[in-house]
Amino acid sequence: MSVIIPITPSRPSAALKALEIRFGELPKSYKAFLNQHDGAEPEENIFKIDERTSANVRQFIPAADIIRCCNAIEGFPKNMLPFAEAEGGDYIYLNPADGTIHFWDHEVDEADPKVANSFDDFLTMLEKFDIDEIKLKPGQVKRAWIDPNFKPEY
Repeated sequence: MSVIIPITPSRPSAALKALEIRFGELPKSYKAFLNQHDGAEPEENIFKIDERTSANVRQFIPAADIIRCCNAIEGFPKNMLPFAEAEGGDYIYLNPADGTIHFWDHEVDEADPKVANSFDDFLTMLEKFDIDEIKLKPGQVKRAWIDPNFKPEY
């Protein structure tokens, strides 16, 4: 893992017990991660979903909030453990049945792609994101359009 993930003061023992009641025995690496980084916001990062698609981890979900998230996220797959938020309302989750890691895109109704075989494998996939590494070739962008009626209200 080349991404810095800050150590947090939280030690989620009660929340971890609640998670294991709901999801069963969790991977040791994930439990160890929670004891050091519960709710952490990593530095800017990126990981590959497939050859053409990538995403990032905006924040790791605090253990105390995971069950609430499962119940509150409309359309989220049942019996899956969301452990991180990506940009744009998407999530990264752990399948408790086999320990695999998947990406859930809230706008896509297809099967969620598996991105890693384990939590440890997922952490090693995280790379630092550097905007200077994004290079567009001349002519690559053909046109752009902004809706003149778009005005976000804050």
